Amino acid sequence: MPASFPICEERIHAAASCRMEEDKRRSLAAAYLMGKFYEQATGKDPAGMRLSYNSKGKPYFQDYPGVCFNLSHAGDVVFGALSDKEIGVDMERADRKILALSDHAYTKADRRHIEESEDPLMPIKIWVIRESIAKAMGLGLSAMTDFELMWFSEDSGITWGGAYTFHLLKDAPEGYIACISERTGK
Repeated sequence: MPASFPICEERIHAAASCRMEEDKRRSLAAAYLMGKFYEQATGKDPAGMRLSYNSKGKPYFQDYPGVCFNLSHAGDVVFGALSDKEIGVDMERADRKILALSDHAYTKADRRHIEESEDPLMPIKIWVIRESIAKAMGLGLSAMTDFELMWFSEDSGITWGGAYTFHLLKDAPEGYIACISERTGK
């Protein structure tokens, strides 16, 4: 691999441990994006990047804990965001079936919002919103219903109490739904 390929050794080993070739490629693409984020934020070679993980497994740059990033992948697409605030992203294929998970993934208000919406993609939209917020908070999926959503428009809003904003991406790749969530203050 060329020396300029911005992936740290830890991520190369993680990708190599994937069983499926598709998963290896996706893991390397995510590692590449993480390396580019590191390089952009620090001006340093990503080969020296050291990662640490919070108690729920969210990675952060060990030597630069104030640099926040998050990654998601679905199908053939890897997507991420870099910020100086806590940030979370999620992306899913628009054809993913998730209604069976509704008891665990949606609040009563979400289910009402889905029922009242004329948008057939509303269940997956709420899923990516909730997952991106939980990731921004540094929590696992079990925390996806620990907060209420307040909508500003059909594609953006804020968590109750105002700690995190969310924005569905209008320019997500065709066939995908994606969301970025970010802490509103430092």
